[in-house]
Formats: sequence, structure tokens, C-alpha cells
Amino acid sequence: MGRLVVIDDESHITDIVARYFREKGHDATGFTSAVEALEHILSKPVDLVVTDISMKGLSGLDLLGRMKEAEMDIPVIVTTGNPSHHSAVQALRSGAFDYVVKPFHLDEIAERAEKALASKRVKDENVLYSKLVSLHSISRVTAEAGSMDELSSKVIRLGTRLTGSDGGWYWVASPESDTAIRSAQVLYPEAGSLNLHAYLLRRARSAAEKVEIEITGGPSSDDPGEPKGAWYLSLPVEVGSALHGVLLFRRNPSSPKYSAVDLEVFGQLAATFALGIRALGLFPKAEAPELTASGKALEAWARLVGQRVDEHCPGYESKGERVESLGRLMMKSMNWPAGTGETWPLVCRIYDIAKVRVPQRMLASREILGDEELDFVRSQAMWACERISSVPGLEAAARVMEDFQESFDGGGKPRGLAGRAISPLARLLAVADAYVSMRSSRPYREALADAEAIEVVRKGSGKRFDPEVVLALSRALEG
Repeated sequence: MGRLVVIDDESHITDIVARYFREKGHDATGFTSAVEALEHILSKPVDLVVTDISMKGLSGLDLLGRMKEAEMDIPVIVTTGNPSHHSAVQALRSGAFDYVVKPFHLDEIAERAEKALASKRVKDENVLYSKLVSLHSISRVTAEAGSMDELSSKVIRLGTRLTGSDGGWYWVASPESDTAIRSAQVLYPEAGSLNLHAYLLRRARSAAEKVEIEITGGPSSDDPGEPKGAWYLSLPVEVGSALHGVLLFRRNPSSPKYSAVDLEVFGQLAATFALGIRALGLFPKAEAPELTASGKALEAWARLVGQRVDEHCPGYESKGERVESLGRLMMKSMNWPAGTGETWPLVCRIYDIAKVRVPQRMLASREILGDEELDFVRSQAMWACERISSVPGLEAAARVMEDFQESFDGGGKPRGLAGRAISPLARLLAVADAYVSMRSSRPYREALADAEAIEVVRKGSGKRFDPEVVLALSRALEG
């Protein structure tokens, strides 16, 4: 459902329309003043604006102009009582999504609103996808950085560009303190003034203590220490199971508040940044905390992850369970010792977790993904390995997930492992996953017949797949 703003200087119209949208399940807020409504729109997430054109003070056309000046890409439906429609045409030329002539039926305006909200959802998803694909390029340049200053500068420049911020910093927490937030800190780059420096440190410490994203500031903020009422976003960066620091970004007061799309981009940016820090050895890996989750709790969590993947991915219904069952038959045919596959059930339910970060538009595409899109999907797999490896009790599963990206002939990623250097469960998973995937329908192809799927796997023997495991697949299916 959407977050709507309804504006009309006749209060009874505002009340009726806003109440109607709330009954439809939307979060609708009504205003009789366009000035007050604009302040709300600039400071709160809004998905759709419904406004009258002829109002005292700030008119609907004036409101469109102010929103355009603030670069706010929010659909606007205008209402007008002008039979000539002249003002409505003006509004459309000024960027309005649609218009409705008074008196209107509530069902009519609801239909227009649903179209506008659907259009915004598609646009947001497209923007998010393009930004995430662009964001993937940071992983290609982190290897060129030799210091924390250089690495953080690259990340900050990319983050400010993708999210329309006008400034960015990285606060590094000192690992010398048990709390990692009370001893000396470093800010990359240095702030331009003492007031800004103090404010950034305060925001960073707050986000670090809570270990969560914080959005502060804005035109209506009453924080006396905040420079000029700008928007600030504070994003903790965790490497392994420890806090490394906090990314901070700023937008000027006339810009809109950071949106859900921005937060998704920032989340991926932080994950990619953490991988770069870890790869460059710029932060000592913290010792794993004691295992506190029981085996049953981990299994329950893994089942929920599997269900989430099935719901998000077309054609994935019970895929993890099918891979698990086939893998057990293959283990039996290879006479694996008892206990060898102890981690197998967990692996089968969570190894596709990265898919939930891939937009459904890509997963539902009827075209085979291109190289750039495949690179993006692979980057999500590395993000998943990083996150899973920090969860007590899932370290072994994370190793299997990481090795799953490798190829038996050494041509895979991320480390180019070959042969038996790849973990046994990862070699098993590669074959079982390939077969089950080919036997399932996808938006871009129908399910392959049993013989066709087996033939494709056999062609990959010695290349992508371990020949011994390929033989085990044939024996398991024959038996």
C-alpha cells in the first residue's frame, strides 16, 4: 500500500478522500494548506500526491513547481473544477501524472491512484536495479586500494553519486577498545569545520551503539548542533562479527529525505565495502563469539530462509528440499561416511539466500541474463557468504556457499580453487543444484526432460563438475 498526501482547501473534501484511501489500506494524510503539505512532502516518504489546483496561497501548480525544484520524483494527480480543463492541461505539462474533474467519483480517483502507484513501483525498481548494477563496479576497484583512506574515498565518491548526496565521510571505530566506540576515532575525509566534525562524530557514535541505520536532520529538525538542517544518514559497517566503522552521508536541506531505494543502495554499499576491507586485510578478523544458538533454532531459521527464497524466486518451489533429497541419494551411492553431510540440510535451505536481493524483474525475465547482470548476481552471492560466515554455527555452511561458486577445473570464483581443494559438499551441491534447476521451469525456458538434464551435467564433468559426483548422480537416479 502507498503513502498518500491529499490536499484541498475545502476540508470536507480532504477528509472524505483521505478517509476513503485509508479504508483502501493506504496511509493517507490530508491537508487544507499546500504550504503545510509541501513541508510534509519534503520531510517524509511519500508515494503519491492528490491535490486541487485552485487554492488560496500556494496553488496546485505552484506545488508542482516547488516539487520539481526539489527534484522530487513523486506522481501527482490534480483535481480541478474548471470545465475547460485548461488548468489541468497546464498541470500535465508541469509534470502531473493525471487529472480528475470535479465532481468526481471516489472509485474514479482510486483507479487513477492505483495506476500512479504501480507506475512509481516499476520506476523505483528500475532505478534500484540500475544503481545496484552500478554499485557492483566498486568491487572491481577495491583491489587497487592500498590504504583505508584510499578505499574509503572510492566508496564515498560512489555512494554520493548514486544517491544524490552532497557529502560523505567514514568514521573508523578503534579496535583497541572493548566497545570499539570510546577510544580515538578517525574520520575520512576530515570535516570542513569543527562544528561539522563534532556533529558527524555524534551521529557515528549513535549509529555504532545501536548498530542500525539512522536518518536524522531535515528542515524541521530542532537539533541545535545540526549544521543548517541538512539530511544525514549514518550506516554501520560490520566486518565479520565486529563493527569496523560508520559511513555518513549528507543531503542539503532542500533535498528530499533518503528513500527506501537509497537505503537499499546504501545497504549493498556497506556490504561491498566490508568485503573490500576484509580482502585488503585492513581490519583484524574478530574471534567468533561463543555459540549461543541451538541447532534446532538454526534449523528453524534456515527453513524460514528457504521459504523466503521460494516465495521470491519464480520456479523455486521447494527447490532446497529437492536438492537435499537428491544429495543424500548421491552421498549414499558414493558411500560417504556417516556424519559427512551433517551440514547438508542447512546448506540446502540457505545457499540461495542471495537471490532475495536480486530484483524480481531480473528473476522473472524471459531473456537470459547478460554478463553485467550475471556479475551483479554473483556479487550478491559474495555478500551472502560474508553475512552467513559471521553467524555462530553457520561457519561451515558459509564455506560451502563460497566454494559453490568455484569450478572443478579451477576456472571459477572467488579464489580459483580446483579439484579436491573445493569442499566436498560444495562439489556435491554444484551437481545437485544444476540438475534440480534444469528439471524446473524458469520464465525463460521450460523444464528439461530427465535425459536432457543428465546429458548437460555430463558435458560439464571435469569442467564445472567433479566427475565422481557426476557418476554419483547417474547412479542415484538409476536406483
